[in-house]
Amino acid sequence: MKTKIFIVIGTILAGFILSSLYSQTVVSHPQEKFKEYRKMVYLKSNKVKLDFDLAKDAYLLKIKHIIQENQPKEIFVNGFQISPNIYHYVIRRGVIETSYIHLPKEIMKEGKNSIDISFPKNRPPDVDIILSNYRKEIGKGIYILFSDSTVLPSGSFSFKTTLLAIILIFLVFWLMSYLISRILYLTINRLFLYQAYSLLPLLFFLSCLWMYDKVNQPYKVVLTPSYFWALGLVSFFATDGGLVLKKCLQGYLGKDIEVKLKEPLIINQEVRYFVTKAVNWIKSREFSDKCILLFMTLLMMCAFLLILHLEPVAEQLANLAYLSLVTGVVIKFVKFVKEERQKP
Repeated sequence: MKTKIFIVIGTILAGFILSSLYSQTVVSHPQEKFKEYRKMVYLKSNKVKLDFDLAKDAYLLKIKHIIQENQPKEIFVNGFQISPNIYHYVIRRGVIETSYIHLPKEIMKEGKNSIDISFPKNRPPDVDIILSNYRKEIGKGIYILFSDSTVLPSGSFSFKTTLLAIILIFLVFWLMSYLISRILYLTINRLFLYQAYSLLPLLFFLSCLWMYDKVNQPYKVVLTPSYFWALGLVSFFATDGGLVLKKCLQGYLGKDIEVKLKEPLIINQEVRYFVTKAVNWIKSREFSDKCILLFMTLLMMCAFLLILHLEPVAEQLANLAYLSLVTGVVIKFVKFVKEERQKP
């Protein structure tokens, strides 16, 4: 009875925390809210004027051009001079110079906005102008916004969202507990408690974003709904997969697992046979073969992560995969050379 009460309270608390973090870190309908405008202008004189039809919001203005000697520039937005009134910084890479300028919401207008750029002395042949209402996009689901942006999450409490989160957590946890109980002979109540661990990585990540926003006032980090659900799926299935794998390996080693109620863990015989065959086959292979096997496993995981639009995670995992492949191939090559030299 105490376990069931704890499950109910834990589910309600998890749903409340998850919905609260969701409302503060996730932006709905990102395709409609995040905008980027690009214009390439070929200069025929020392001045250029561009008009943009914009919503009243905070923007990042990027100006790219070729570096030339003695090339100062003056920038006006809606008649307001950028330097020295507004902070901006310049990055030079090779022969390209890029100016990054934060345009606060207070100087922007609803509708027509004009940008005037002049080069009093040496002008470049062309200027590439990029205007976006976000500071940076990481992958395809994480955006860094300015603190005065109008597309920030509302952060307000929603009873409907909280209720849906509680119902979703309860149904998914119960379903996974039932499916895992077909493999591991543990009670559904105990497996339901184990499912709570699957929320920890997601809650930790969202809590870090929330704390970062509180500490770093100029910028806010937000997620798209698809990225949020992708993180949730990875967190959930990675935790459940780790749980099942751990218990199966413990069953393979013949260990009796004792939990708080001292319930013996008995592994399903079909699962025990499969795990035994797989582990024995892996043990019989050389280290170089294990490296190549790890490469193939990580590569399949990368494909899964790319489907979920988790490009930053997939890129790092791909680096590990190719490192494992190179290690395995080098070991095989060195072994091949040694065997050739030993031949008469």
